[in-house]
Amino acid sequence: MKKLLYTIFLALSLSSAFSQTPGYMGKRFVLGYGLYANPRLMASGGSKGVNLLHEAYLEFAMKKTISVGFSARFYKAMYTNTRNVNALDYYASYSSQIDQSPNGFTNIKGRNYALYFKFYKRNYVAPWGKYVLLGATLNTFATTYDPDNMYVTTTNNYNSQVYTYRSDFGPNGQSYKRFDIMFGNGRNRIIANRITLDYGYTINLIALTTAIFDAADDPIIDADPAVMSNYIELTSAARMRSVNKFNLYLKVGVLLF
Repeated sequence: MKKLLYTIFLALSLSSAFSQTPGYMGKRFVLGYGLYANPRLMASGGSKGVNLLHEAYLEFAMKKTISVGFSARFYKAMYTNTRNVNALDYYASYSSQIDQSPNGFTNIKGRNYALYFKFYKRNYVAPWGKYVLLGATLNTFATTYDPDNMYVTTTNNYNSQVYTYRSDFGPNGQSYKRFDIMFGNGRNRIIANRITLDYGYTINLIALTTAIFDAADDPIIDADPAVMSNYIELTSAARMRSVNKFNLYLKVGVLLF
């Protein structure tokens, strides 16, 4: 009987000591893949559907209730030129302005690099349980367009002939960067002492704040008027914000060591 009580006491002591140690069964690193999704609206310059982002991530349980992670997310998108562009109409008069949405579209490839922390709630030990996420993200995106299919038109006042402006939207390939602050909530479950199942949501705070102005064609971050020289930069940035402003995610990882 004494041996049994001693064994139980020893097991409880070891369990208590283990519960204070970050990691799950001594494993503190998680490597995995994540899928992010949010609804795609026509107001954001894309056809109706779902925006999808793919993520590779690595996390480390640095304390009992805190883990740090680094991730890279990848996506493709398209801007369908819903915003108007301003340009001089040389075929009507030198003071006349064109104000119309261009024909064509812009292809966008995005890569987001994030450094973040997960703060696990009471009674949980990283990397298991409910958490609040806070971090910073650098959202990079590259654009391409076809100058033969992206143009605006104007009609000559004298002979009613329709003219087009081509190749006035800058280089065919352009790239840009934007910084944002990331916030989220989630829960991490562990299956068979090896596989992690992580789900929740993330918000890019700057992108979410400006989303309503992007949809109303009244931007507050990129407040310059949309002319041909900056049209792709302004519109692709708005499209990028619509992809990143809010996402639900499901991630699958492996506990390494």
